[in-house]
Amino acid sequence: MAFGDQRPFVVAMIAIDAQTVGTWAEKQGLAYTSFMDLSRKPEVAGLIGAEIAKANASLPDIQQVKRYLLLTKELEADDAEMTRTRKVRRRFVAEKYASVIDAFYGGKESADVTVEITFEDGRKSVLNSTIANHGKAAAEPARRAA
Repeated sequence: MAFGDQRPFVVAMIAIDAQTVGTWAEKQGLAYTSFMDLSRKPEVAGLIGAEIAKANASLPDIQQVKRYLLLTKELEADDAEMTRTRKVRRRFVAEKYASVIDAFYGGKESADVTVEITFEDGRKSVLNSTIANHGKAAAEPARRAA
């Protein structure tokens, strides 16, 4: 996606695996209280950034992830973000996280997001959070050395 005279670039919205990243955090002595707390830790962002850098090393510049964010809640079928077979409902997620997507491509450092959460017992709640964008700003795409 490109805006104005900028080149297209790839961004990623990442929902960490709470069990895997939680185990890593415990081994690092990193305390956390919830999925949201864990996903907001700078150390976790660094871990994910390092993994993205490894993947980017084998990709052409145009296909490399330039910016990423860590979602502050897991994607859930109960919240209509996924199917029961764990496939992401991309259109629904794109609408629900429109402010985040706008922030990505607008070069903003963070985005405020409000999402409704449905608990297993049917109760609903609203989660307000600020999600930080990581990586180079859209206005400064990474360039390979000549």
